[in-house]
Amino acid sequence: MAKIKTLGASVVVVSSVKLEDLKKLKKYDPEALVLHGGEDGKEEIFRAGMTTGKGSLGEYGAEFSPATQDGFATITLDRDDLTHELTAEAVCDQYGAALALLIELEAQIPEALAKAEAKRAAVMENIDIG
Repeated sequence: MAKIKTLGASVVVVSSVKLEDLKKLKKYDPEALVLHGGEDGKEEIFRAGMTTGKGSLGEYGAEFSPATQDGFATITLDRDDLTHELTAEAVCDQYGAALALLIELEAQIPEALAKAEAKRAAVMENIDIG
């Protein structure tokens, strides 16, 4: 489950998913990085991706950039972006809705990752370098 930490002048979102796993899903199953909802359950409501720089978190998606030392994807937000004084309530008010959607999206990633790795393994079995 993604978490938000405040560190110095930054608010850091730390994903429960490794950046390399996000990259793997983007390559082999990009739909796994999309959360669907709405009346018919087919409307895209949130998407995760990767970018350069610090990343971003908003009502429609999360863009991860750097990884922690142990490989987990992160987003670094400037504390100045907070519209209120730094408190847990202010962070929740500003980023809580997006974080809730990110947590929901992350819940579907382990199963999708296992399927993507199985697809890749099946393809690798059919490659003969000779």
